[in-house]
Amino acid sequence: MKPYLLNKTTLLSTLVLFLIVVFTLQSCKEENQPPEVQISSPGEGDIFSIGDEIVILANADDPDGDIKEVRFYVNDEYFFSSDEAPYRANLNTEQYKPGIYELMATAIDEQGEEASDIIEITLQVAGMAPLADFTASVVQGDAPLSVSFIDQSANEPTIWIWNFGDGNTSQEQNPEHLYENAGMYDVKLISSNEFGTDTIFKSNYIIVNNPVFAPSVFFTANPENITPGQEVVFSDLTVNNPDYWRWDFGDGTISENRNPVHTYNEYGSYTVSLYASNAAGEDSLEIENLITVLDYPVASFKAYVTVGYFPFEVDFYDQSEWATQWHWDFGDGQTSEAQNPTHIFQHEGEYDISLTVSNALGDNLITEEKYIRVIEYCPSVMTDIDNNEYITVLIQDQCWMAEDLRVTHYPNGDAIPHIPEASLWSLLDDNNFDDAYCFYENDPDTDYGALYTFAAVIADNWTRDNENRQGICPDGWHIPTDGEWEILFDIYSGGRYKEAGYDHWMEPNRGATNYTGFTALPGGERKYFDGSFEGRGEFGFWWSATEEQDRYAWGRSLLYNSVESVRSKKTKSRGYSVRCVQNMNR
Repeated sequence: MKPYLLNKTTLLSTLVLFLIVVFTLQSCKEENQPPEVQISSPGEGDIFSIGDEIVILANADDPDGDIKEVRFYVNDEYFFSSDEAPYRANLNTEQYKPGIYELMATAIDEQGEEASDIIEITLQVAGMAPLADFTASVVQGDAPLSVSFIDQSANEPTIWIWNFGDGNTSQEQNPEHLYENAGMYDVKLISSNEFGTDTIFKSNYIIVNNPVFAPSVFFTANPENITPGQEVVFSDLTVNNPDYWRWDFGDGTISENRNPVHTYNEYGSYTVSLYASNAAGEDSLEIENLITVLDYPVASFKAYVTVGYFPFEVDFYDQSEWATQWHWDFGDGQTSEAQNPTHIFQHEGEYDISLTVSNALGDNLITEEKYIRVIEYCPSVMTDIDNNEYITVLIQDQCWMAEDLRVTHYPNGDAIPHIPEASLWSLLDDNNFDDAYCFYENDPDTDYGALYTFAAVIADNWTRDNENRQGICPDGWHIPTDGEWEILFDIYSGGRYKEAGYDHWMEPNRGATNYTGFTALPGGERKYFDGSFEGRGEFGFWWSATEEQDRYAWGRSLLYNSVESVRSKKTKSRGYSVRCVQNMNR
């Protein structure tokens, strides 16, 4: 057999194939995996004292081989290497200063791959037991004394136990304590930490004094009502221990005795004062008309409201001279011994009031006949100054006229200016001074009452009782305010105030029932610009006592085609109707 000879081409092909196989096998081998390492002790953030020996333990593993060694570093500075598990290093800390340090363990596998884990620890000076000490914000003062204690113990104690010497304790670092009683108090502080305990004791450290307060003056006199030449004993009742007194008896006489006796010789009332002082301050007290040297008594009294509705409560005020005792007779079988009594009259009528006053010299009597007049609230009929009678109606607690006013005189009897002429009426200004009245179409026999300017309604040129808005209303009555109209129409809708039917109102007179008995009529108006009349049968408008700016005043109207009331303001020179409401001084 002939030998097989390789030619150059065959040899080259074989070599290429071999290299391809080698490279393919090389590329199929796995890549080297890095090792894994973790510091298991100490823990992150652990604290050690300088001088401690720290044992550092690390867990290390190589997923595709073996760990060659684990190197240990402090702040990136190598200090030890371990090649056997468990991997550990002992770190002596004597050479280090206090602070925060990084510990690093670096694992290296057989292929030279590395992995690291880092933690932080703290080195501090080795602990010491506290040295107890404290101060206080104040160590002496008057009771009650508030003291703030300040801990000044060294070496960072964590526990404090205070004893304030008065039976009270505290575990606060810087407590505040109130000493309520005078005395000398020992204070003790025990300070502790994990390294030990220390105690400091300060004897008689806090001194609390009995407080000294300025006097608070008070005194009495006995008797207070005397006759000429009679002695009065004055008694000092001042608190807080004054050591000086000065009396002024009101008659030009002075005394520095604590409890003087003084004689008054002249009639009159005397104001007495006492001044007292001590080291802490001073005070004085003056009592007006404390001492009365009596003359024979003279009876006198006053009541500021003498007419009212029953039940009528009256305050009586004694205005007698030299009286020390009082006896009232109210004319209804009731009496009182008070100086300024309050009495309730339960029934309608006129009552005589008698007052008898007395003192050591005698007595005196005064009687005021028919001094108190008690009337019925909301009578069925009221009368104006012209003797016109009007039906009234009580709507809840307001007593109203049930007819429109037709008076021609102010309550003092002066005539209200009557202006029937349209030309003169048109000249009136919208102010509070052009008083005028008229009747619709100048017919005084109308059922609708008179029409008045606002100036006439409020009776501005007649000042009697104007503060109570009496205006042209009779005594005991007044022009309703805008607020009183609002109260009235908040009770029911407007239709319940209108007269029912069509005797005075135009159809349809919507909602009119006169349920309240108010009997509102459509009196119309007199215009301000030409003095003409308009609106009778269609609407009624009634003035209030409430103004709006200079030219206007508020009022209320009811319309033939509406069930509601309307609030509006009108120029003051217009002529409108008036209703009065009774005063409620009961």
